[in-house]
Amino acid sequence: MVDVMDAQPTFTSGAWRPVRDGVFVCVAEPEGVSIGAVLGDEHTLLVDTGSCPDQGAALARSVHDQLHRTVDAVVVTHAHFDHWFGLAGLGEIPSWGHEGLQREATDCVDAEVAYRHGFSPELIMPTHTLVSEPIWLNLGGRCVELVPCTPAHSNTDLVVRVPDVDLVFMGDLIEQSDDPDFGPDCTISHWSDVIDEVIDPDGPDTMLVPGHGVPVDVGFARTQADAIRTLYERVRSLWQSGVCLSDALNSLSVPAEVPWPFATTSVHRALVDIYAELGAATNRQSHR
Repeated sequence: MVDVMDAQPTFTSGAWRPVRDGVFVCVAEPEGVSIGAVLGDEHTLLVDTGSCPDQGAALARSVHDQLHRTVDAVVVTHAHFDHWFGLAGLGEIPSWGHEGLQREATDCVDAEVAYRHGFSPELIMPTHTLVSEPIWLNLGGRCVELVPCTPAHSNTDLVVRVPDVDLVFMGDLIEQSDDPDFGPDCTISHWSDVIDEVIDPDGPDTMLVPGHGVPVDVGFARTQADAIRTLYERVRSLWQSGVCLSDALNSLSVPAEVPWPFATTSVHRALVDIYAELGAATNRQSHR
């Protein structure tokens, strides 16, 4: 009999579908990651690489088979395994990512998750200089901008702008298929402001591709940013009132007079993260 706990997931990707002229998206499973392909006259850019080396290689093959193009440039939107670990399967294709990837390569927050998925990741670095300020890539007849962000969803968030078709790949700064993914490397105090900064120059027709889920508009992103801000301020109020973490977590089992902006499981994770962030900030101030 197969032990279900030991069964390993199957890494697959769906069909590439057009979302704007020369821009395609497919979904990499089992994590439901929205992967991008941006076609220029001379180069083809893959945005994110899937969860493991084999999936990264399979994504490049699917671009060749379905879009009849060869991937010759890669961008990683952040250092979580479902967006980054496929890079090891793409060989020496020129690639870019946030400068924080260097730190994550030696102390990866998602390494344990990867091991549970049944593979030992080869955490390779992008081939080109890690991005510390906005840079442009010329794909031939089309330029894309890589914009690194201050810590928010992770310490390595980077968005990809495709100005000629008014589209932005947001990575996991926003999610459409589920709540935002709170975790130990989040900086929730900054997250809403980072979203606002990214979408500030965008108009009502801008398409935003989230890290998980279908493309959305700027209004969706603003609403999610406001919800994250509300969550942070509410938890900070508990902290400032002297409510200990265990009591705050226990309170989630009781219906709240004012509903939380996200599901209970998401709020539980965020509570832990925000208390840790506030505690770390207090410790830093006390040592000055």
